[in-house]
Amino acid sequence: MTMMGTGEIEQKHGLTRLQVFKLAAAGDWPEPAQELARGRLWEESVVDERVEAMLEAGRLRPARVFRKSEDGGEWVDVIQIVPWKYLDEEKMRTWGTAAGQRT
Repeated sequence: MTMMGTGEIEQKHGLTRLQVFKLAAAGDWPEPAQELARGRLWEESVVDERVEAMLEAGRLRPARVFRKSEDGGEWVDVIQIVPWKYLDEEKMRTWGTAAGQRT
């Protein structure tokens, strides 16, 4: 069983630490497998399944944003959280079936 912290989640899926905790506060993120003094750990397979389900349901979506810097800036691929109020009923049903929540 491989464990992931927020750093590994960001590297693999593009979700920032803040986004992970926002999803957890909304009840859309799995419970951590372990809680340590330095942070929470999740099972990699559980995180992978949840992210895939949220992408399919439209709760998460890939986006491209421009990040300014002193030398001009660059386009960066990110993941955005889509608020529930913007999901249609069909997507909400898909999410509930895929994740066991939000029926």
